[in-house]
Amino acid sequence: MSRNTLLAIIAICLTINILAGGYIYLSKEKSEAAAAPQVIAQVSSLPSGVSQGVVADSVYAQKETKATAEAEEDVQQKSHIHVMTKSAKKQDVINHLNKYLNLMPSSHAKSPEGFDHIYFSLVNKSNYTFDQVTINFRCYLPNGTLWNERDFVVGPIAPNSSVDQLVPDQLRGSRVEWKTTSIKSNDLDFTWPN
Repeated sequence: MSRNTLLAIIAICLTINILAGGYIYLSKEKSEAAAAPQVIAQVSSLPSGVSQGVVADSVYAQKETKATAEAEEDVQQKSHIHVMTKSAKKQDVINHLNKYLNLMPSSHAKSPEGFDHIYFSLVNKSNYTFDQVTINFRCYLPNGTLWNERDFVVGPIAPNSSVDQLVPDQLRGSRVEWKTTSIKSNDLDFTWPN
């Protein structure tokens, strides 16, 4: 195929696309114009003494008022949905704290007894700040007797972050336990236990 033939084919395709676009544009204008006589027909059957201009203005004003009212209602619904969504998100965090606030303990057992390199991390996977979290740490002797107990108050824990807390080495002990005993978040308006 020669270069001139190829250029001719491209020119024909462009012309067809331009004509098709013009046809679609004119069809749209015709359909909009076809709707106008219906309004005029409704306006033309007026009681005597009422001018068409006044009614046309009135019809336009009614449409504009209705559109404004619909827009205001839409804004109100969206703002209401936003408040509901934020409240629902807060409730989801409260209902599933174990999903959003994780205690990750770590310790290294020494032989024959004791622990060193003891710490824990609190990981906040939510979009809310936890102001204060209390963790109870316990270390037990081999016979089950409590050797040491201590509470650690940690916070604030910013959204989507973590905080590490060191725990003193334990010279004795064969088992450690960790327990979350309280949580407070002003962002969530939540305190546990109440």
